[in-house]
Amino acid sequence: MYEEHNEETDSHAPDQRQTAQNRDWLDIIGKVGTPLAALIAALAAYYIAQPFQREITSVTLRNGREQAESKLRSDMFSSLIGPIVGSDKDPNNDIQAEREKVLVELLALNFHEYFEFF
Repeated sequence: MYEEHNEETDSHAPDQRQTAQNRDWLDIIGKVGTPLAALIAALAAYYIAQPFQREITSVTLRNGREQAESKLRSDMFSSLIGPIVGSDKDPNNDIQAEREKVLVELLALNFHEYFEFF
């Protein structure tokens, strides 16, 4: 019986060594694989998100440009039309004919798509 027990122990010894080696390899793979997988995931997220970020930046710049242009056009229109039409505060505000002509020409050049001058 002692010998049978010895044979069983000897037959399990290679299995135990193999299991220990498998655990060592799994441990190594786990220690190296986890950071490697995280790095791959981060790079994939960067390359996937980059076009979206670029598009958002482009839209933001375009919106800012359009808002600035609208404000500039609004201020320009007020500056050009104010002296021509006059204000309620100063009804006797007479401007020179040459200056009025220049203001009307500037108004026509800058806002021709909004007015129909005959």
